[in-house]
Amino acid sequence: GFAHAFTGWDYNQPNASTGFLPTGFNASPYVNTYTRPMKEVPERHFTGPKRILNNVVLPGLASVGGVALDPFANHTASPYSRTATINDPAYQGLPAAELEATHRAIFEHPNVGPFICRQLIQRLVTSTPSRGYIYRVVQKFDDDGTTNRIRGNMRAVIKAILLDYEARSTALLVQQGYGKQREPLLRVTALARAFPAAPAIDGTYLQTNNVITISNTSVPHKLSSGNAVNLTFTSGSPSPTGRTYSVTGTPASANSFNVTAPDILSCTYAQTGTTITVTRNAHGLVSGNAVYLDFTSGSGSDGLYKLTGATTNTFTVESAISDTNPGGSTGWLVFYTGGYTQAGNTITVTTSYNHCLISGVNVALDFSPVTGSTNVALDGTYAVTVLDDRRFTLTATDSVTRSGEVVVGPPTVSLNRSGNVGGTANNWTLNSTDTYLGQTPLRSPTVFNFFEPDYRFPGLLAEAGLITPEFQITSDTNVVRQSNFIFGGIFSSGSSSTSGSTTGLNSFRDGNGSIAIDLSPWMGNRPSTSLAWTHASNLSSLVDELSTLLLAGQLPSTGTNNYTSNPRVVVNAKQLLVDYANTLTDANATVQARNRIRAILHLLATSPQFTIQK
Repeated sequence: GFAHAFTGWDYNQPNASTGFLPTGFNASPYVNTYTRPMKEVPERHFTGPKRILNNVVLPGLASVGGVALDPFANHTASPYSRTATINDPAYQGLPAAELEATHRAIFEHPNVGPFICRQLIQRLVTSTPSRGYIYRVVQKFDDDGTTNRIRGNMRAVIKAILLDYEARSTALLVQQGYGKQREPLLRVTALARAFPAAPAIDGTYLQTNNVITISNTSVPHKLSSGNAVNLTFTSGSPSPTGRTYSVTGTPASANSFNVTAPDILSCTYAQTGTTITVTRNAHGLVSGNAVYLDFTSGSGSDGLYKLTGATTNTFTVESAISDTNPGGSTGWLVFYTGGYTQAGNTITVTTSYNHCLISGVNVALDFSPVTGSTNVALDGTYAVTVLDDRRFTLTATDSVTRSGEVVVGPPTVSLNRSGNVGGTANNWTLNSTDTYLGQTPLRSPTVFNFFEPDYRFPGLLAEAGLITPEFQITSDTNVVRQSNFIFGGIFSSGSSSTSGSTTGLNSFRDGNGSIAIDLSPWMGNRPSTSLAWTHASNLSSLVDELSTLLLAGQLPSTGTNNYTSNPRVVVNAKQLLVDYANTLTDANATVQARNRIRAILHLLATSPQFTIQK
């Protein structure tokens, strides 16, 4: 019955031109179909009766306009009429009405409260909630206690979960099986929230050939050589490409740093006769590619060239002018790649990333046909009309239909430009983390989550009667990979070594700027004192503060660490961290502060007390 009730729903698409709902499954031509609500298609909806929960029967639609409806028939064919049948308001409204009725039937079922509330408690507080805990929360789900006695008031339900005795009493902390394992993603999220990256910066930029200097930042940037920074250029002729850059060299000041333009690469060349040999280590090009060469010295002629040969570190092109330059001259290599389609005399180019062009500029284009075809647009320099940051159009010299690949040279405007820029330490592009964490956001394998709500980890936990959903994605391999991922986020700052920056800025995914954390507040002085948080006299207080921030203050701070006399003794973990941090010394006070805060944070973030949330 539910299956019949849910028939006839498609990806979102505009209503039919008549003003009625769509007449078929045809969503693909429309944009954003995957992020907008689904749309009903009445002609594809089963109109017969449906038996659902508790033997409730939805009657469906028996007839329209005096004509009986056969639920298995094609309602667009005789004896049915589109005007009299399909466009009837009752026929148009049936899919939505039955969707609402089925959801209402599920929502009112007495098992829904326990089903939802138990899983919410598992996600928020403890994996094996007591029957009493579930019962108290379900009572609030069934009746929120207000005058209107609202069912399913989620604000009241979540409040009941988090304020319940079993969520707040410290007496339960020592109870076997209390609490839950943090999902790997939530372990990373907790660190990102506890140590948020520095605020966004605004400033100005000046580009001279392939060097972009960011200056006058609104706040100190806290960046160091090799750090990743996400930049968005808001002015220029045209503005440089907005993307993630790597800081080049040591920043000149706390409010200024340099990056290298990704689409402009320095290289050297030598010419013998008409053959120009360009040297650029690991250039990544192959014979037949097109490049735009802008010669800054020597007698080379600027323009778009096609490679006649290529090795790992050199490539050759042919010049129209025979000359001899013994070498040492410098040029600039600039190219974009993309695809094009031509309809009539209009060519639409889609580039592989932000082209940063403005309408009216002239751009050099080198066209290639699709595989197996010789039909190709004419190479040349064209004036473009920008559609968006990855598409532009131009007017061709002929009128045909074709498509292929294209290499786009730079616009014929100066690459010495300036304007305004904004930047952030985060680009939020973790991409797939299945290998690192066993999870990737929005990619859970089931509708319940990455694990089943009743999963029991085999062995001691299952034998103790504990439900442990998050342990379903826990394995010896995943445990090590998660620990390594957390290590990378804490210690990697975009440098080639784990020593890296001394600014306190680090980021996950090996320092690529995906999610950045800022440890600099803990590298400075402890408030109301003249000594650093990481000074030997403050380390105990520092561990307490971070334990409160990450572990709700549950790091063990009593017991003895003498394992020789009793290997099962309670560990004084706090003292272990303090003692270890004290061993990390450096003549440079900033390096010592960085090393100590990183070490303490790493040990806390991989501790049992952080991994198991109570």
